[in-house]
Amino acid sequence: MKREHELKDWVALILALSICIALNLMVAGILYNAIVHSHVPLSENATQVLTGAIGGIIGILGSYLGFREGERSALDQPGLSVVRSEPTPEAPDTDELEHP
Repeated sequence: MKREHELKDWVALILALSICIALNLMVAGILYNAIVHSHVPLSENATQVLTGAIGGIIGILGSYLGFREGERSALDQPGLSVVRSEPTPEAPDTDELEHP
């Protein structure tokens, strides 16, 4: 079971990193275009992309760091416990049920 959680963590981390890399490439392209073509001001659409990208990265980092710190502090305090969801048992196959 622990191995399954570790695998899910790695998949989530890889997806988050790839999204961050894609956003950073997009931001770099927008900024490069603004610097090279300095006579053309940064458009409103580019500004919205930059604001959303930076805000999203800060939000993702903040939620990750906040969750990890909350989990650590809950483990350090003896009165608190970390609630982990247990997998639900599989439902029986409807073909195996007997009907009167």
